[in-house]
Amino acid sequence: MLDFLELAGFQVDERTARRIQQAAHELLDRQFIHAGDRGGMKHWEVLTSPRHERIFAAFFEMCGRKFVKNERERWVGVVPDLEAIALPNMLLGQTIVALVLALVYQEHLNDGEVESGAIVHTDTAQVFERLAYVLGRERMKPAELHDQLQEFKRRGIVAFGERDDETEAIELYIRPVVKYLVSEDAAAALRKFAGDAERGLDAAEDEVAGGDHPDTATGEEAATDGTEAA
Repeated sequence: MLDFLELAGFQVDERTARRIQQAAHELLDRQFIHAGDRGGMKHWEVLTSPRHERIFAAFFEMCGRKFVKNERERWVGVVPDLEAIALPNMLLGQTIVALVLALVYQEHLNDGEVESGAIVHTDTAQVFERLAYVLGRERMKPAELHDQLQEFKRRGIVAFGERDDETEAIELYIRPVVKYLVSEDAAAALRKFAGDAERGLDAAEDEVAGGDHPDTATGEEAATDGTEAA
């Protein structure tokens, strides 16, 4: 980092250069940093300093990344610059969980169920249920989902809350940065798929409830054989 600063013409003292280097390393490792997370404030202050913004923008541009931040929601991050590099591949399990997290986030957002900082409050049980529903069957075990969520927590995308001793579900806070994990086309396709599947399930339930089963025929239908309905 010191060599980069010198080559780029940024003049800072050694102590400041070390803080910049530590913050840049932490952000590259985690992808997103929130001021309210443990240990996040010291990096947040460096990363959002007006004096250093040009340094981070230039450094991450060199790495094929864009430096993004939201001071109102108090987070900073680095995302791929798709004009310079392709969207990095994720493992299949990570991709599926990322898509479902984005779906759950958008559904809550559409219903106005967001908390301060545009955070969605849900739990692991709801995410697992949505995951199983979208996939058609439970292809991912709860333990595997938990492992994936731990990685998203490390990257600053979700945060955990309390565990319910009875259901063992854990409170989950999905942060707005989840939208940076998947392309809009992929997220839109999953939302359409989930919506179509839900409408199909509702139609099937309505058909059963509507009395199409022979045992639930209406009095008018029963009277078509020439006998009077009771």
